[in-house]
Amino acid sequence: MLKSTGSGLTNALFIGAIGIAAAGASAVLVTDRGVAADHLDPPGRTDIRVDPTIDLPADIADIYTWTDSSNLNMVYTFAGPSAGTLPAFYDPNVRYRIHVSNGGRTDDDEYLIVAQFGPGQGGNGIKFDGLPGVTGSFIGPVERILTAPNGVKVYAGLRSDPFFFDVLGFRETNSTGNLAILNTRNFFINGNDTMIGVQIPIAIVGRDSNGDGRVDNRMDIWVDAFRKGGQL
Repeated sequence: MLKSTGSGLTNALFIGAIGIAAAGASAVLVTDRGVAADHLDPPGRTDIRVDPTIDLPADIADIYTWTDSSNLNMVYTFAGPSAGTLPAFYDPNVRYRIHVSNGGRTDDDEYLIVAQFGPGQGGNGIKFDGLPGVTGSFIGPVERILTAPNGVKVYAGLRSDPFFFDVLGFRETNSTGNLAILNTRNFFINGNDTMIGVQIPIAIVGRDSNGDGRVDNRMDIWVDAFRKGGQL
């Protein structure tokens, strides 16, 4: 599903398919739902109302996961929703990790993908370690779809925040006890996220989880972010 039009990534990659994805800082694919969302958590580090020196590059937004007929697709968003006038956040001191488990346990990953930004030739680049089926580090420029020899594809860049939610209605509902959420009011409509997308052929990460002799797509996926040297 990772497709390019010219030098960019189509919005259709993330809008539409996300409806079947599990969103949140933790997500379980396919038979269970995500159990958490992050955004401005913890408030002491990422909420400007609590601390004016917020750490946006390390603030997880959501993890979106879905499968198509051939691939596992994962989109890790962070630093959002940020104003549309702000550039992407390519902080070299933050490590972004995607945990993938195909062993039926949510506390143990079979695959740990680590992404890190850094300077490249003429601009920013990204390095991936631990990509399933890829030996060593996989490095390339941001804002471009990169394809490994085994068919794994990755992308990193600034995208429109795909999440839809009425935050004002949620707060009013909490304070009054009366449902006030409207589907015509979207807090995230003018916000952007920096995102990391990874597409892996199911043949690489899938396994026969129910013993029927066929590879299936039952996987557990969660993400985290670490600042090198610790938080300020």
